[in-house]
Amino acid sequence: MDKNRLLQQIANTIVSNLNGTEDVSLFHGKMGVCLFLYAYAMHTGKNYYERMASRMFNDACFADRKRMMSGVAEGYGGIGVGLCWLIQKGFIGGDAYNLLAEMDVLMIDNAEKCLRNDNLYAAPYFSSGVYLTWRRQLQGPPISEEIAKEIEETAYDKKDYAKQQIADFCSMDPDTLWWNFVLQNTEVRISMEEIADAIQLIHRNYVYEMTNINGQLSILGLYLLNQ
Repeated sequence: MDKNRLLQQIANTIVSNLNGTEDVSLFHGKMGVCLFLYAYAMHTGKNYYERMASRMFNDACFADRKRMMSGVAEGYGGIGVGLCWLIQKGFIGGDAYNLLAEMDVLMIDNAEKCLRNDNLYAAPYFSSGVYLTWRRQLQGPPISEEIAKEIEETAYDKKDYAKQQIADFCSMDPDTLWWNFVLQNTEVRISMEEIADAIQLIHRNYVYEMTNINGQLSILGLYLLNQ
């Protein structure tokens, strides 16, 4: 199984369906696509993909937060995680404090609100805790150790229950891979054959899942690029 051929297949499908990608979230929309396209642009050296990634980045970052939930899967929490990843990898430049100032307020200063929103999901995970683990790898957020400890303890209390819920509700490899990505689980191992099978399944369901096909393909592409 040829890795670069699979990556090209993923990129071609994403590009052909780019205008049909309206969701801005990490798991199902433009932020997830942005991450893959930036990484694929570096892999191939083609600026064409970087330009499209920048377009997806702008759409996701300037989306109306008031119309979104806070969760990492479908809400602005995932946009915050995506921003942290892009800064960490050097795909976007600038001061982390300034770039993440809005997300720090939404995810850290409003942690209680995020927790209430998270509990509405079938597979709840404390989004503020997830965001904070990514955020602290960069320039330190303006947050007291007391608040950080409270957020992290809440995240720890929910962790085992949430992981089981996630396992129960994620039936497709792409969804499971996204969770492994945001939870920074590096132990997951998926073969090239399994990825190829997942891509074929996504293509078979293309007509029925056009709204999130690019998000599903993007995480498979990111996983391949990191192998």
